[in-house]
Amino acid sequence: MYEYLPPLLKYGLLAVIYGFLLLVYRGLVRAGAAPAGRAPAPQVGRAADAASLIVVAAGASSRAQVGRVVPLSHHTVLGRGDDCAVRVDDDFASKHHCLVQLRDGAYVITDLDSRNGTCVNGRAIAGLHALTSGDHIDIGSTRLRFEV
Repeated sequence: MYEYLPPLLKYGLLAVIYGFLLLVYRGLVRAGAAPAGRAPAPQVGRAADAASLIVVAAGASSRAQVGRVVPLSHHTVLGRGDDCAVRVDDDFASKHHCLVQLRDGAYVITDLDSRNGTCVNGRAIAGLHALTSGDHIDIGSTRLRFEV
């Protein structure tokens, strides 16, 4: 009878460990989601009909055309690469620099681990950052204005 005790203890302990890991994982997933009944964090960049980016300044390292208006889709990658939806012709722009996307009716921007970072209104962003109409996005020496 006692020969069954060590395997039962071993598998019982494994079940407890896996159960604990599952609870930790679920807690982390829920912490990243918006609480039920509340809207996700700032709903400021509400999408009306269409949003766009306007090139407002081009520094020494940029060859962007000032005044150019670029319409945004629901998922728009900005960067120096030929496959980007918005090509930013700047020496300090990464191939895939940042992503502007429509999430829950609001536009947000995310840096795509670019070498020189992305700034919104003069501050470097980390993770998702909600955009409001009139925000300035700096990619290298190119400045874009977000408009809804």
